[in-house]
Amino acid sequence: MAKFNYRLVKNDKSWSAEIIRKMTSKKMVVTKKKDNFATKKEANVWGKAELDSFVTGLNDRRRLLKENK
Repeated sequence: MAKFNYRLVKNDKSWSAEIIRKMTSKKMVVTKKKDNFATKKEANVWGKAELDSFVTGLNDRRRLLKENK
């Protein structure tokens, strides 16, 4: 598993999508979460898009910090 990933969680009548970060070999931390998706497909689409956006932004920030040193 990569350091960042996403997972889908079934609530009572809806779905949630969470961007998760691997903190240690056994511990995961939720970095970002969105609730109340009507279907699993909607939550999956948001999770994939948000993960791509999140990782791209993180990489851009890291590159800028590295260039400014």
